[in-house]
Amino acid sequence: MSTDEIVAAKLTDLTKQLKAMPDPHSRVVARYRRSQRRRLTAGSVSLVIFAAAATGTVTALRRFEEGPAAQTPHGWEAVLQWAQRLADSPTRGSLAADKAFLDDLTQLVAARQRSGAYPIKDSVTQTKVIFAGDIGPHRVSFVAFQLDKPAPGTDWLHRAAWFVAPNGATPQALSQPEAMTQRSDGLEPTGSITIVGVNNDPGRYHVSVAPASCGFASAPAPLPEATGWQPETTGSFLLRTPQTERSEWWRITCDGVVRSEQPSETGEWRHSVTESELDQAIATSRTPVDRALAQRAVSSMISDAIRDTPRVVWAGRISGTEPDINGAFDGAATLCVAQATRGNVWVGELAIAYDQPASNGLTGTGQSFTTSFDPTSPTSVIAIRLGQNTSNVFVLAPTAATHIRAVDSKGKIAAEAQVSGAAALLRLSNPDNFAYEAIDDTGKVIGRATLTGEGTATGSFSRWDQP
Repeated sequence: MSTDEIVAAKLTDLTKQLKAMPDPHSRVVARYRRSQRRRLTAGSVSLVIFAAAATGTVTALRRFEEGPAAQTPHGWEAVLQWAQRLADSPTRGSLAADKAFLDDLTQLVAARQRSGAYPIKDSVTQTKVIFAGDIGPHRVSFVAFQLDKPAPGTDWLHRAAWFVAPNGATPQALSQPEAMTQRSDGLEPTGSITIVGVNNDPGRYHVSVAPASCGFASAPAPLPEATGWQPETTGSFLLRTPQTERSEWWRITCDGVVRSEQPSETGEWRHSVTESELDQAIATSRTPVDRALAQRAVSSMISDAIRDTPRVVWAGRISGTEPDINGAFDGAATLCVAQATRGNVWVGELAIAYDQPASNGLTGTGQSFTTSFDPTSPTSVIAIRLGQNTSNVFVLAPTAATHIRAVDSKGKIAAEAQVSGAAALLRLSNPDNFAYEAIDDTGKVIGRATLTGEGTATGSFSRWDQP
């Protein structure tokens, strides 16, 4: 896996405004059911989450803590335990030793949350500042809000939020509602934020924080194999500024076990897609492309984990989707793919800009996947599930296809949909149990695929769900 959201377009470098992180529960559960899943973010401040999860419940976690006969936690239980270790860790950052500052900040944030000043409206029993410090022109804090009971529908034990204000800001200024730059429905084992274009500074400033027993290390590119790993002098947190960012990989090791490894979210590799590169990227699309949306989608995929500029293979509208707890997936969509740097695979991302904002405030989402075949081939079929707990299956069809049908292992047709604009949407209660066939106007099967695997095989991974 690699963490991490996302959401219309990652690293769009816009003006400062509050944006919610993607729903962590559905995102991380999907990761560990199939491997991993890339994340997208939107807004001026881009977020990287070193996240992990599987299945499980908070009740099971409590049985592990209370019962002497319980087994070592794994899956969702392990993720929640790591998140709790993060919440219980001492505050890190340049302001960690300033007890008066931390006390004032904690009290002000807690009071404002109770008064309803923040989007986090839950009943909170404890507020904890996990990180507080200055980086470049910014003063940053990362705060966990412990819930009085597990969140309904997700079982998260905490909410979390990042606050950003000018360097040297008082606790009063740093706790203002407008300083809450990003928030999350749940506290994951680690958290991070990349600040771009805020306080009249165009530079990129990054903070990552892990449980206190963990340590960060970095290794410079080139790939596919990162070598020369060196521990970060800051230990359990990582900082990058315009002067220190580079093309590199990041690793987190806890108690002697490597828990995550992924390409950095800063560095020289990140650049604006030129018009020439965009022309080449959209040349492979089976449908007309909105250049603005395509540029965002292509830019969101660029990283050290891929070899070349991503290619657009489809663009259009998705409608008639079954909603999840946050709303429907209907909207303008762009499907991009690229060859992975590590592993003989292709990675892809279906970016959707919602017609209507979701109930959690997000304006879009990204569904990531891997394939072992070349998805730029005009005859390829790609089937992607939209929402882990929904019946939605988006299918990219060959240009000659007129219908897409879902068939079970015995060849029985379970669902069928007409192709429009080189794509179709099917609704199935158990999408994993079927193959998806493309049919031409003669009734011939001209392509076939199963659901794509979520995530990448590029060398990125997370093991927070393991003992």
